[in-house]
Amino acid sequence: MQFYKLGAIFSLIIASACTQTYQRTLTGPLIVSGHANLITDGYSRGCENVSLLPVTPAVEKLFQFSGDRLNDYFIDRVSFYRAIRGSEAWKSRQQIPCVGNGAFSFEKLPAAQYFLVAEVTWSMRWAQHGGYLLRKISISKDTNDVYLSIVNNHA
Repeated sequence: MQFYKLGAIFSLIIASACTQTYQRTLTGPLIVSGHANLITDGYSRGCENVSLLPVTPAVEKLFQFSGDRLNDYFIDRVSFYRAIRGSEAWKSRQQIPCVGNGAFSFEKLPAAQYFLVAEVTWSMRWAQHGGYLLRKISISKDTNDVYLSIVNNHA
């Protein structure tokens, strides 16, 4: 029985390692880590994955629909898909999975401005809900801590 459990755990570890998507490798000496959570209906929901997109004029244009990007935003899944999901900029992102509480860490980043995009999903009343948390960040020191927490009771 112990071998069966060990085999199941090993299979899950391999499967989770294979689901990481690194579309583009950024290289540099910097690290950014933190947590991304959406608080809705009294529950804190950690992110499933986090993406970084270097800020360029093309990327800025994609995010124009979200308004003033100096603030944190929650973008529903449908609006996000329509505006960003299929774009070349989105395909060039660097993406990593979050751990259960919404923690993440990117390493080897060059100093620059990025859009941090954290995907949050949950099930409620047999329906899947979700969207994306968005923040524009600047990475310029050895270690950057980002805590992105948005309260949205209408998500």
